Amino acid sequence: MGSVGHNEKQENSGVVVQANQFARSTGSDCTALSAKIIYLLISRIGKESKLDESGAICVETDGDEIWSVLGIREHRSTEYLVDLLRTVAKSLFFSITERTTEMYPWFFHVSFDKTQPKGCIAFKFNPMLNEYLLNQNKNFTQYNLSNIIALRSPHSVRLYNLLCSHAYSGEADIDSDDLRFIMNLTKATCGEDKCPEFWRMKQRVLDPAITEINEKTDLCVTMDVRRQPGGVRTLHFVIQRAAQDMAITQESKAES
Repeated sequence: MGSVGHNEKQENSGVVVQANQFARSTGSDCTALSAKIIYLLISRIGKESKLDESGAICVETDGDEIWSVLGIREHRSTEYLVDLLRTVAKSLFFSITERTTEMYPWFFHVSFDKTQPKGCIAFKFNPMLNEYLLNQNKNFTQYNLSNIIALRSPHSVRLYNLLCSHAYSGEADIDSDDLRFIMNLTKATCGEDKCPEFWRMKQRVLDPAITEINEKTDLCVTMDVRRQPGGVRTLHFVIQRAAQDMAITQESKAES
């Protein structure tokens, strides 16, 4: 497969591009609706993207585009849109180490110009995201936004995003605790341990997410549970692409 760089992505092409490291090492508390809006905005980032004086990536959209992405045929009230934007503005992504859990907002500024016919909405991404979203030329994941739009569960969105970063190799071994973090099921990220028993997480979160991904996206995924010494579980995913041109994951040959 030839090398594809983010700078070659056409503007407004509906393609989500991000660093593999970001997909594999961060979690998010986004609802499914918020995630769709965020990935819509990421798909609008390209080599011509504007940066403001603080270095933040600036992306604009409007109410019509948001309703379309969310699959809402009848436009809702301005108040509903403002409430939705408020939820998006509060969304966090987070990373965790042995000592700390770090939480960051996706955006540091969201504005809504209600005087415009369609309602012009301007987003400024947190500048900390620049290294993961701008000028990705190796070790990156690229997939069509339509795959995210098709999903209804936030768990499906998170798992799809993660597995796309491993699709290049066709398989991935992921520690169950790491996956719990990425899926926003831990006390450190959401304030409580959701589905604390592994069987419950598999039954209520992973199995339904895999089913939805297989039914609605370009990935075909299977999962096996492998027990390690000390009771640690590793989840082995086999990832096949239903349509090869729907998404691309690039890995540096220098890295494993």
